[in-house]
Amino acid sequence: MNKSGEDGMFAEERKHMIVDLVNKNIKTTVNNLCEEFSVSPATIRNDLRELEEAGLLKRTHGGAISNIKANYEPNAYQKEIEHVNEKKAIAKRAAQYVHEGDTIALDTGTTTFELAKLLVTYENLTVVTNDLQIAAFLERNGKANIIMAGGAVRRNFHCTA
Repeated sequence: MNKSGEDGMFAEERKHMIVDLVNKNIKTTVNNLCEEFSVSPATIRNDLRELEEAGLLKRTHGGAISNIKANYEPNAYQKEIEHVNEKKAIAKRAAQYVHEGDTIALDTGTTTFELAKLLVTYENLTVVTNDLQIAAFLERNGKANIIMAGGAVRRNFHCTA
């Protein structure tokens, strides 16, 4: 089994690579994906079903096609799995500028969510955000005062606008 097989990679990593492959090649087949990742057709079909439900691709009979369109904005799930190490590095650097007693604003986003994860130890912090996930995370895990910016909820983006 190659390094991409079931023993060598997490399902989320494989799904991310499937989306990249489909977007790069515009289309692919279940058989091609089975060979590429050394997994069963059932595993690939499950992956494709989940990726379609997340809006990341379009399933077809025997494969999948890209659903990227002009002026396309990736949804929260797509953004969540891209460039994770870079987002954590940015968040770590940004956290150096946050101090006890501060009031900060966190816009919606996966990089700002990484920053929110680093703020749970603060005892005296106020966070203003329009991101539903950030607010919920801090409410469950931290002691920060949380102020939600209002507006209509943007479905599939976990924020208000």
